[in-house]
Amino acid sequence: MKKYVFIVLSLLSLPMICGAQTVEMKRHEISASYGVSPTADYVSLYDGLSLDQIPGDPLRKGSIDKYGAVGLNYTYRISKVFGVGLALGYTTHHYKIISDMNLKMGTEKDKYYSVMPRLKINWINGNNVTMYSLVAAGVSFTNYSAPGVSKKKTLFAWQASPVGMEIGNTVAGFAEVGIGQFGVALVGVRVRF
Repeated sequence: MKKYVFIVLSLLSLPMICGAQTVEMKRHEISASYGVSPTADYVSLYDGLSLDQIPGDPLRKGSIDKYGAVGLNYTYRISKVFGVGLALGYTTHHYKIISDMNLKMGTEKDKYYSVMPRLKINWINGNNVTMYSLVAAGVSFTNYSAPGVSKKKTLFAWQASPVGMEIGNTVAGFAEVGIGQFGVALVGVRVRF
């Protein structure tokens, strides 16, 4: 009996004898992303009538150049499940202003600079695969310009991504599906330290 007690106690104390250490969780994350079709692509800062709506005006909007949204994010991981942080974003789009004779008369530009606190919830934490959701809300500082017109405003900005997936550990690639200032589909790189 003494022999069995000694063996059990020896096995239980083995981690202390071997100097086992717990691995410290990496709490800081920085990520960069690119998203397509942000909500800013569907909003114009022009308060008045659009050029296409002014009767008798020889000017109208031509094609639009959409550039998507770029983002830079910082997240502090409170636990393995929850993280809070800050999201910075930029997006722009340009309309060509053309005459009735299809001559380019200028460009209408919208630029959006966004700052949003964010909450990230990891709902699957594997060694190399993480599934998550996130939500962010804040402000977007916007600049509108067209020939003879320039305006600046501050607007509400948000992003909701119900499904995101990271593949990797310290350095990971990620993809998200959602809606908001960063787009409906995002891809990027995340570094954890």
